[in-house]
Amino acid sequence: MCARFKEQMDDLLIGTPNWPADQESGLELVTKRGYHRARGAILLDRLAELDGQEFTIPIKEKFVPRSPDYIQELILRALDRAIRLEPESLGYVDLDDLGICLLESIETKEMEYVLAHMVIANLIEPDRTRFRSGARVLRIKEDALHKMREVLGASRPTSLLIEGRIAEIERRLERHSHGLVRHLRDLARQVQNAETMGTVDVGTVAQQCRLIIQEFLDIPALWKDVGEAKPDKEQTRNRLRMILATGVKSETERELIQELEQYLSAWFRALDKFINKYRHPKDVQGSTHLHARRLILYTYMLLGDLVDLLDL
Repeated sequence: MCARFKEQMDDLLIGTPNWPADQESGLELVTKRGYHRARGAILLDRLAELDGQEFTIPIKEKFVPRSPDYIQELILRALDRAIRLEPESLGYVDLDDLGICLLESIETKEMEYVLAHMVIANLIEPDRTRFRSGARVLRIKEDALHKMREVLGASRPTSLLIEGRIAEIERRLERHSHGLVRHLRDLARQVQNAETMGTVDVGTVAQQCRLIIQEFLDIPALWKDVGEAKPDKEQTRNRLRMILATGVKSETERELIQELEQYLSAWFRALDKFINKYRHPKDVQGSTHLHARRLILYTYMLLGDLVDLLDL
């Protein structure tokens, strides 16, 4: 499998404290990120995801909060893949943790925290002479092999299934719109961090979810084979019907479309009612985080269904 992708810098980085003083050092930084990203993709068997992509070093890195259990699962999958690629290594693995962090937008200190706990739990034994970020040589212990079998056998907590699905949706959407994924993550973080939420706040979240769906339906890849003129952005259902009718050819999948359209139409109608009902401050019902969390989760799942069906 071969993948071509571009690693580049934001021009606004030049001259800032986060950027090296000379051009040669800057080029070295960009090359290093591309190298580690590719190694991380090989370890997680996701090289195809990089093909044709462009990655820009931002002025300020934005990380995605992931649970320690989720990060540990990534590490275990990477270790298992490394052993399969090099069975003669006899349990010694060169883990590119930096590459995994770049792929998943995970802060490196979070990765280091999980690796430290895996050492304490006697799952891995580090080679102290070769344990720097991006090239950590580890020996896998027997307990780690048992955990690998649990993970790869899908006997994992439901919370990890949900977290893994959301991460997959974000990765696939990011191939087409970095801004859309950033919008989703920022909204989810806003809801998660809010101490209290009133009806106006929840109504705003609902409106943002609707805008995110409209933003998704603006992705150019969805319209490349549609022969008709694109309806106005507000005509969400008409846009959706046109995209689905063009994007799916088989009769069996057309039947699936009909079911999906009914589900989506009902969901949009319910969303309309929710926005109209809860956006007004006089309505004191439903002022908890529950409604906001539901809206975020449903939006993720809805976009995930469409990404799968349209093979984005």
